[in-house]
Amino acid sequence: MKKSLAPIVIILIVISVVFFAIMPSTPQATKKLQEEISEAVADGKTVFLQLSSTGCVTCRKMKPEVEKALAEFENSNRYKIINIDVNSHKAIASHFAITGVPTQVILSGEGKEVFRNMGYMSFDNIKYAMTTATK
Repeated sequence: MKKSLAPIVIILIVISVVFFAIMPSTPQATKKLQEEISEAVADGKTVFLQLSSTGCVTCRKMKPEVEKALAEFENSNRYKIINIDVNSHKAIASHFAITGVPTQVILSGEGKEVFRNMGYMSFDNIKYAMTTATK
């Protein structure tokens, strides 16, 4: 009796998808994020960093709040919002001394950390923190 290869192929596809989903980001991707942060600071923008993890329930609950903030401030010349997966970008997480997620960090236009929160933040709290952190 001939055995079908379909189950083996399906298993290999699933393993490949899981592997690439959890595989750390490349150093080039981390460097690109670091450059994005540096450019925003060089432009004098207030930078809101959302440091999170895909496996974090609270991070997933915060995603719509951060997306609202992105929509609110996307065309702003004063603010920049950047999402960072700490598992994929360990060097950035280490630089900002992230000990738990989600963590939000706001950098002034001079690159100085002016705000930090660990835990859930609503859209209203994000907006308030961004607009008052550098006043």
